[in-house]
Amino acid sequence: MENENKKLTPMRFLSDRKEMPWGAVEYKLADLGFIDSMASEGWLKGNNLSDIMRSSRCW
Repeated sequence: MENENKKLTPMRFLSDRKEMPWGAVEYKLADLGFIDSMASEGWLKGNNLSDIMRSSRCW
């Protein structure tokens, strides 16, 4: 029953902006170590992309 509530739906992520010496850079979706996109909706909300990809429960 619990798994029925955890259907994978299209994921949305928060973009992030970092200031660099050459100007601002906006990352729409990233898993780079120094920046990691965060899920913004659904039951994965609050998890970053690297955690989602490592989780075998999602697949």
